[in-house]
Amino acid sequence: MALTELSPNQCLLVSMDLQPSLIKVLHHSERLIYQVSGLIQTAIQLKIPCWLTEQVPEKLGSTIEAIQSRLSGEQIRIFQKSAFGLCADSAINDALQQLEPERRQILLTGAESHICIRQSALQLKRQGFQPWVVVDAISSRCEKEHHWAVQAFLSEKIPIISTESLLFEWLQTADHPQFKAVQAFIKGKEW
Repeated sequence: MALTELSPNQCLLVSMDLQPSLIKVLHHSERLIYQVSGLIQTAIQLKIPCWLTEQVPEKLGSTIEAIQSRLSGEQIRIFQKSAFGLCADSAINDALQQLEPERRQILLTGAESHICIRQSALQLKRQGFQPWVVVDAISSRCEKEHHWAVQAFLSEKIPIISTESLLFEWLQTADHPQFKAVQAFIKGKEW
């Protein structure tokens, strides 16, 4: 399947497992939270559906407040899961199958790079979706595992993109009404 530019009307943003028990042990968790927050805020403004997953929330807790406070709008859905990959969870897989036919670009963010993100990317690709990994908006507990996951994405021909590149691809022009908000987010980065 040929890759195309990432277009707001073809994208679904998925943020995986940003829960208290995981966040406190993730590498570069502050950067991860900042990047995912900015992506969610922009996606909401562009009317891009945003899905969040929570891995066994009864044990790991709900999505962290820094992310939950950004959630508003009808395009937000939260799924609780025990499976690592998105498509291995029947409720999520059913929801994926019910997306509009043009919404095939699935942007993956969250944790952990080498487990849930990788399994989801492979499963989505097998099902005919175009998974994209937002490489600076994913993390693992161990930096080496994250690095190896990124290498695996590349060897498996799963495209990676940075948050900044994605945001500007969504906007396409400095005349876009969201340009100033995105520019402020980019300038606010400390890493």
